[in-house]
Amino acid sequence: MIRLKDVEMEYDNGTRAIKGITLTIEDGEFVFLVGPSGSGKSTIIKLLTGEVEPCAGRIMINGFSVSNISEKQIPLMRRTLGVIFQDFRLIEKKTVYDNLAFVMRAVGASPKEIRKRIPYVLELVGLGTNVGCYGSILPSVENTRVLVELRDFLNRKYGFHIKTLSGGSTCTLKLLEEGRLPAGINHLRVGEGLLYGEDTTGMRFLEGYHTDAFHFKAQVVELRRKPSVPIGEHGRDGKGELPEYPDRGVHLRAICAAGKQDVAWAALTPTLPGAEMIGASSDHLIVDVEGCGGRVRVGDWLDFRCGYMAVLDATTSAYVDVREV
Repeated sequence: MIRLKDVEMEYDNGTRAIKGITLTIEDGEFVFLVGPSGSGKSTIIKLLTGEVEPCAGRIMINGFSVSNISEKQIPLMRRTLGVIFQDFRLIEKKTVYDNLAFVMRAVGASPKEIRKRIPYVLELVGLGTNVGCYGSILPSVENTRVLVELRDFLNRKYGFHIKTLSGGSTCTLKLLEEGRLPAGINHLRVGEGLLYGEDTTGMRFLEGYHTDAFHFKAQVVELRRKPSVPIGEHGRDGKGELPEYPDRGVHLRAICAAGKQDVAWAALTPTLPGAEMIGASSDHLIVDVEGCGGRVRVGDWLDFRCGYMAVLDATTSAYVDVREV
């Protein structure tokens, strides 16, 4: 249980962070402290961990009186709390070992315990490969077996006990399905397959999986018949590329209020029958709606099925509203 009674806190520079706070948090209770920057939320956390002392009032934490606690009791009190900071709070000029040692000393661990525990925590527990990533290389028996050989070498030379071998992502599933995945590989990262039902690198859809878990919607802001090949001398686009424009004649085009800054347009597939993605600018999608039978109007919201890169871009864009339906 946590209890604050008439707690006040003023920093050395004269800033009064907390005035007369009274609060009780029972075991198992969830409490949210909400307020603008500078309202005292971080100060309350510092008071609870003993990082700063209150100017007035009383704080009780799991049987410890923070106001009267001794230095020897502080590590014991801190062991009853867990704090997750909003930033990483690492000491930049220290190694990973030194950062862990600092924390263990803060909770009263002995030098012997620190020397014994940290090497165990930092032990190499797994190896992984990223076939199918930048180079779009398909997994094979040969290139995945290298991972097994590397594990055996490290275990033998350095005395490691590597337990996890991650043989790649969804694109490695085909080896597993065919019974050709080398023995020893016991982990695959298959989020793409589970979420999209697709193996992008292997250019296939996975049988029995849904491909419509994610959808992208964009509003039509213009609808006009235009030549499929832009008129005039062609230069590079905003990304420095030289796009190609297949000549389809004059077609009805819908311009939607989203673009390359929001989503990977080539990974979008319109769900409206007859609609086809033909390109995008930085802030607009261009959709050929010639075959939609006049069903598209300005103001309509066009719906698109999303591939992997479309979801990646859309969910990290500051301009896309992500909703669960």
